This record gives sequence, C-alpha cells and structure tokens, in this order.
Amino acid sequence: MKLKAINTIHAILQEYLTVTHQNYLDYKRLLESKESMGGKISDDEANVLDKLREKYLTAKNGLFEFEQQNW
Repeated sequence: MKLKAINTIHAILQEYLTVTHQNYLDYKRLLESKESMGGKISDDEANVLDKLREKYLTAKNGLFEFEQQNW
C-alpha cells in the first residue's frame, strides 16, 4: 500500500513538473515571438515569465527531494 501511494505521488509530481515546464516554455516562446515582430516585452510580462520559471524550478527541486527521500 505504501509503495502504491509513493508511486502515485511520484507520478503526480512528474506530471506537475511536465506541465510547469511546458507552461514556462510556451510563454517564453510567446514573448520571443512578440519581440521578433518588433514588440516590446513589458515588465509585467517579464515578471510572469520569472514566476513561471520559479514554479518550474520549485517543481523540479520538489521531485528531486521526493525521489531522494523515497528511493
């Protein structure tokens, strides 16, 4: 039972990591596209990108720590 719970939590953390990484990459591409068309990235947009990156890194570190504690 405990192993099944650990595997389930691990799968959820992996999925969260994947989603947060994809969100970061998609938004980064969107801003790069805007810049390439001559648009300027606002401070708010840059802050959103930073927040998405922080969420991704937090998820990555959380998954790493979970794996270290449970494997």
